[in-house]
Amino acid sequence: MAYATLEHIQAEFKSIEFDDNTMITSSEVERFSLEADAEIDSRLCLTYETPITGPQSLILVRLIEIGIVKGRILSIMRVKSGSEQADQEGSDPSARAYKMLDDLVSGKRKLPDQPLVTTADGVKSYNYDNEIEHVFDVTKTQW
Repeated sequence: MAYATLEHIQAEFKSIEFDDNTMITSSEVERFSLEADAEIDSRLCLTYETPITGPQSLILVRLIEIGIVKGRILSIMRVKSGSEQADQEGSDPSARAYKMLDDLVSGKRKLPDQPLVTTADGVKSYNYDNEIEHVFDVTKTQW
């Protein structure tokens, strides 16, 4: 499940229609979106339950995915057209998206309505499962 649809990404490019006859096809854009989705989930899964389902959180994650895909499309278009011009905003949209993603992972930003990963069963061992207490004798070297 991609967080951003082809229509969401298409809305970022007012003068370009993605179809089978364009420089970048609609199927490529959908693949870029799925790849960005996997990248986002791989980063957020250590902190939040994935996939992201909270309505407010989905908006933020969609914005991140659109930025990643938009940056990738603009980069390909520059290479294929031979143009070194910056995009309309004068900055790389994927850089802003990755900064937002880094802020979510580091805790500088939060997904307001997305559950955190629970660590209740995160660490297990034989001793823990069998309720064996650690016994250290401070009068002997035990290691």
